Amino acid sequence: MWSKSLGPKGGNYLRYNDSPLNIKVSYCVTVYNRSLLKGREYLPRLVETLREDSPAESELIVTDWQSTDLPLLNWLPQAWDKSLQIIEMDGKFSAAWGRTTACERANGNFVFALDADMLVPKGYTKTIIGYLKGGYKTAFPLYYIEESDGVISPSPEQVANFKKNNDPANRGHGNYAFPKTLWPKLRMAYGDSLTRTSWGGEDHEIFWVSCALGDCWRDWIPGFIHQWHSKEGSFYG
Repeated sequence: MWSKSLGPKGGNYLRYNDSPLNIKVSYCVTVYNRSLLKGREYLPRLVETLREDSPAESELIVTDWQSTDLPLLNWLPQAWDKSLQIIEMDGKFSAAWGRTTACERANGNFVFALDADMLVPKGYTKTIIGYLKGGYKTAFPLYYIEESDGVISPSPEQVANFKKNNDPANRGHGNYAFPKTLWPKLRMAYGDSLTRTSWGGEDHEIFWVSCALGDCWRDWIPGFIHQWHSKEGSFYG
């Protein structure tokens, strides 16, 4: 059963399979036209892999910037069988503002921020939570890339070389995870002026602030993949 309430950014659609207080993991995604891009599905593939990897007591929070490709309400409630929030955003697209809005609404003990065009492997959630419980303040996993021809890069040899030379490669910080109890401190890492006016950037600020608070885990996870895509139609200015 859906409920709808009006929030500061428009309509918020909520479906809780259980009390929000019982949610253990929150997955936070922001999207503009990543459901169907040039005939290829991106966000649906992410949701499918998350559904297979997520615990029962989890929620998916999607901030949607008025996507025109495939309305979320037409497919997401059927594709995701656990607690779900769809938050309507307005104005100029901002991955930073969309991600942080979702994180702000998270109910889980652990919060995972993910780009809409990622794929997660089985065991991803458990692996990251293991690092966070093991003493790391935050996790910033590095991703592989699924090229347009289906080839996955970097190769195992390239990864080994990166590690040998202590070069983690800059794959972006847009995918990160943290205990929700850390959010007030991470929230101070950026200001509304940054997230409201920039395409991104909050992830880099959170990265450096969280590293100052303690150890940050950052490494490759096999099967954690960024889906290649054309930028045409995927965001707007």
